Amino acid sequence: MNWIKEGKVTLTNTEIFESPGKGKGLRFTKDNVSGIVLRVPNDLLINAEHVSAWTEENKYLTGEHLEFMKASLEWLKSEKDVIVLFMALLASQSSSGMSDYVSSLPKSTEMDQPWSWPETEIFDSLKGTSLLMACVHKKMHVQAKYLAIVGKKGGEKLVSEQQFYLSEQWVVSRSLEIPESPGSETLALTMVPVLDYVNHSPKANCRFEVDSGEVVLIVNEDVLIKAGDEVFINYGPDKSAAEFLFCYGFIDAAHGVTKSITLETPLMLSMDEIDPEYLIKNPDCDAELKSMILKFHSYGARSRLIKLEALNDGEDIIAKVDCDWLWMLTLPVEDLKIDETTAAAEFKGKPLVRTKTVRAQLKQILGDDLNEYITQTSSMKEDIGDYVGHLVREVFIPQLDVEAKSSHPMAERLRQMEKSFLQSIDDIEV
Repeated sequence: MNWIKEGKVTLTNTEIFESPGKGKGLRFTKDNVSGIVLRVPNDLLINAEHVSAWTEENKYLTGEHLEFMKASLEWLKSEKDVIVLFMALLASQSSSGMSDYVSSLPKSTEMDQPWSWPETEIFDSLKGTSLLMACVHKKMHVQAKYLAIVGKKGGEKLVSEQQFYLSEQWVVSRSLEIPESPGSETLALTMVPVLDYVNHSPKANCRFEVDSGEVVLIVNEDVLIKAGDEVFINYGPDKSAAEFLFCYGFIDAAHGVTKSITLETPLMLSMDEIDPEYLIKNPDCDAELKSMILKFHSYGARSRLIKLEALNDGEDIIAKVDCDWLWMLTLPVEDLKIDETTAAAEFKGKPLVRTKTVRAQLKQILGDDLNEYITQTSSMKEDIGDYVGHLVREVFIPQLDVEAKSSHPMAERLRQMEKSFLQSIDDIEV
């Protein structure tokens, strides 16, 4: 790579190599190495601020690619969108000062994040898992982003949808959050060339730090290094198996057990019942059904995801549940008033807005009395716990029991890990 030859990126007692089954990697060239083994200067870090400066200086991009980036920077607000477009333009441009780096980055199939799979493969492989809808939404999001950033701005001849998708994969799998500038407390989404060659291991022998704006890779203390050993960092000790697969396209063989899962709650209403005119057409419908329909419309487009997180290890897991929709669903009708025309809701005479979670608003209204209200005034905790237990036994586990049509190994590994976690849940804590 030119940057290494020119001394811009410094490798000390390490070298770039092809890691079997992992693409590019770094390995040690000496025994007993310690201290800093890689230094990447600040002016090579790829973040939105640097992209803006490089574009103004006519650096890296040229011709129509440069002009398209300049025009886009006038309206793009998201730092991630800026980086994705910049990398896509670099990939589609014939040559630049970053050509060596861009050409060294992995192909789409080498990263293999599940949201990059064909839509049928996503549904066939991930049905019942926590990643199904996340990948469906992500795929739709990237397609919409391409249309908004490139398609509607006349950039299709410069950047194809495939190139844009590839750039999104790079940014998702290779970005870090580091200080925007030396001494800054603001974190910026950043791609760090060469550091992003370093592969993952739960038994990492190195870590990265920021030193006066430069990114350095440091050997961990009390680690015995042999020449030829691969350099590893830990991509995230707290990341779930699903997060690893979503971001990086793999689940480490040594990842261990799944300790949390996030799934979609079932709709519980038919398509006819969620019709805005259902209650007008059926004024004498069951009171419980009417309450659920009103709560559904009042809750609006807020997330109905349910997160279950293990509070302990072992075979019998106590799982803490987090699902704001269930708070709305179990609020007693005597305290919750919902306008049948506008679906505007009030709790104890105080309006509930759709821009905040129900739980946060209950806390704001009731203050320190929230727990007492939940325990004494209603059966909310019991109702939520019972309902979640029902979902685990009767919905979530059976969904994972359905044989997948695809034999994608990582999807099957995720399916088994999440099923094992759900089967281990013995009690629910609200």
